[in-house]
Amino acid sequence: MKKFIISTDLDGTFLGHNDFDFKVNISLVREIIKKGVPIIFNTSKTFEEVIEIKNEIGFYCPIITENGCGIYYPKYKTNSKKLNRLHFKLISKNFSKEYLNKIIKKHFQEFKQDFDLTANISTSDLVKISGLPRQKVKKIINRKFSELIVWKSNNARLSLFKARIEEYGLSLTRGARFLHLKGKTNKGVALSNLLKYMKKETDMSNLRLIGLGDSENDLEMLERCDHSFLIKIPNRKFIKMGSSKFLKSKKPAPVGWAECLFRVQSFKDSILKDYKNG
Repeated sequence: MKKFIISTDLDGTFLGHNDFDFKVNISLVREIIKKGVPIIFNTSKTFEEVIEIKNEIGFYCPIITENGCGIYYPKYKTNSKKLNRLHFKLISKNFSKEYLNKIIKKHFQEFKQDFDLTANISTSDLVKISGLPRQKVKKIINRKFSELIVWKSNNARLSLFKARIEEYGLSLTRGARFLHLKGKTNKGVALSNLLKYMKKETDMSNLRLIGLGDSENDLEMLERCDHSFLIKIPNRKFIKMGSSKFLKSKKPAPVGWAECLFRVQSFKDSILKDYKNG
């Protein structure tokens, strides 16, 4: 019998692109978890942002945060409805945010007019850029292994900046609203590392990976999956696909997320066969 693992982006994939809504998918997620299928939130978000969503739904699975920089694995079985860091072990991490800022301040003064770090952006402006309410903005900047950048200059300067940071073992990833400065990792590398870790405790034979994303920073993750979906972004073209095997949703998030899962016939027939709201 086939086993499944779902690796999903959040913003614009599981969460609505503009309103970050996901309530329409809560019953579906609970059904999938009940059937023993892990749903891995593989996201640019911070741990605090992710755990808030998981606690609202009520499930306990591994988490990949900050574009692959942090991998969190459940420590033990629990029925707690208020998960926090103590319930997870950090099995992989990258450069600290403090280290990244130190490198930028020491070696990249020539680019200081080209971008803003979130620490130098007002809360009001961050609300406009992120689309998040004021009370949630603090969680997006409470990063452990990456830094958010708002690029203000042209693409030529950006290409030069990318080349320079690579000399220091760093990389830039483009998200829906920010550039993410981090070490040389990504969502795909993190997913592979997590699966290697899971093999120690779980039989991974006959495994099928389902991947869902919407942005450039999801491509490496989607490349590693057996069933890969790009979620439609309202009033915008799909990103340039890295592979012809990627399928496109007809609807945007959050409805498009469920739509794609039902398009995986073997998953629908085995995991969702008793689901009444599909």
